[in-house]
Amino acid sequence: MTNTNSDNLKNFSSRMKFVRNYHGLKQTEISEMMGITSRTYWNYENRKQDVPGNFLIKFRDLFNVNLDWLLSGHGKPFLTKEYIEKEDSVLEYAVSDLKKSDKKIVLDLAKRLRNK
Repeated sequence: MTNTNSDNLKNFSSRMKFVRNYHGLKQTEISEMMGITSRTYWNYENRKQDVPGNFLIKFRDLFNVNLDWLLSGHGKPFLTKEYIEKEDSVLEYAVSDLKKSDKKIVLDLAKRLRNK
């Protein structure tokens, strides 16, 4: 098992590389999954360019990454089932005032985006 608390995971770049390697992916493969160029992904992973929030959200959703850990090193690298269920509950509450048909559209979209 990989040690996620070692000295080599003390910065953002090393944590991004850890996630990529954990999933056995190359930078080019992740960049394709994320819909960005390989160069842009390389820049993000090597902190040569600021990482936008929408990238972080998609990265979290694709790889089940704990953003607190990714950004700060605190906590565990991957989200727990309980966290994901809580997030689903928050989304359900957020759309509770919508018409039933609109609510279904939003929840289906969220599910599709999560499974992308």
